[in-house]
Amino acid sequence: MAIDYLRDVKPFEDQGYTDAQIAEHLASRTAKPIPCDEAKIVLESYGLVYEDPVTLSRSGDLIDRYQVMPDNELKSLLGWFISHVFGRGTQISSDTSPRAVQLASVIADLPAGMQPAAQELLQLGGGQPDAGTVEADVVAARAVYDADVVEQTRQDTIRTLAAEIENDYINPAVSDGVSTEAQVRAAIKAGL
Repeated sequence: MAIDYLRDVKPFEDQGYTDAQIAEHLASRTAKPIPCDEAKIVLESYGLVYEDPVTLSRSGDLIDRYQVMPDNELKSLLGWFISHVFGRGTQISSDTSPRAVQLASVIADLPAGMQPAAQELLQLGGGQPDAGTVEADVVAARAVYDADVVEQTRQDTIRTLAAEIENDYINPAVSDGVSTEAQVRAAIKAGL
């Protein structure tokens, strides 16, 4: 799916995001939110997180990893993710900002052995339709939009001039007589 300026870029541009930040979000986002109940099943099936049904204590490879993580920001994000999936939430808004980039950073930090589970989680969110988006793609989407606006303005001008010429030269009975020879020449040059 190609990114669209009005749908994908402008909302973030209006919030003051840089092109690089917009590209990072677009590359990271999933097509839809990830349902927590299904994410829980994936994490349990890979042995990453188990929850004791009586004590509600959690164990597993992801819990072990969490306990020794040196990066406090990533540790906090991973802790939020685990708590959200196993109790607080119904879905992970991985299709919105800032969650898309946050989840992507947690996944990127996981060791290779946990990546299959991470990819399965992303698939629960419909995958990442704009994976690989870079800053140049954001710039290109804006350029396409700007060119379309210029072309639409040109077409509107041609239609307006054509209507004036028709009124002034083809139907002189209703003419207000305002079209000049210069306007006719401009209309011809513009593409009539």
